Amino acid sequence: MLGDSFELKRKVFHIILGVIIVLLINFDILEFWMALTLLLTGLVISFVSIKNSIPLIKWFLDQFDRPRHKGFPGKGVVAIMFSITLLILLYETSMLSKSIVLASLMIWVFGDSFTAIIGREYGRIKHPLNNSRFIEGTVSGIVAGMLAAYIFVPLPAALMASFIAITIESLELRLMKNPVDDNLLVPLISAVILYAIL
Repeated sequence: MLGDSFELKRKVFHIILGVIIVLLINFDILEFWMALTLLLTGLVISFVSIKNSIPLIKWFLDQFDRPRHKGFPGKGVVAIMFSITLLILLYETSMLSKSIVLASLMIWVFGDSFTAIIGREYGRIKHPLNNSRFIEGTVSGIVAGMLAAYIFVPLPAALMASFIAITIESLELRLMKNPVDDNLLVPLISAVILYAIL
């Protein structure tokens, strides 16, 4: 089992990357075609990295990728790029407002990160729906996601989206016996909830 410093490093990277993405979308710098290009490039790099070592990519994977993702290197980055690409497409086609896209990503950035960090460091009470999670992590993730999303949407909507997305993420849903990546679940569920109530 890897030490907590590895997971902490991953989550710090997660927050930095997420905030940069939110800023790029907020200032209309990151557009759909760019996100799609990054997604497709990431898929190609992931495929090549299964059997080949690409120097800079190998360092990145060694630093931030979980060992269980060996069959799909960079799975988390590919998953979030898919979510970002889809959300930007929905924004650019006027199906979602920019505020919903940004709030959804803020719930992913801070809600998901605080769930893991606080749960690992301070978790004592087992989650009633998932024995491998802690209530402290889930609650802190909900609060962090809500406060971050509140920058872009009203507080009640931010609370509802964060509560539902982080609670569902804590269940660790599976599709054909494979866990559904939280980089897909959290932003997309948040966007659906916000779209439904705003």
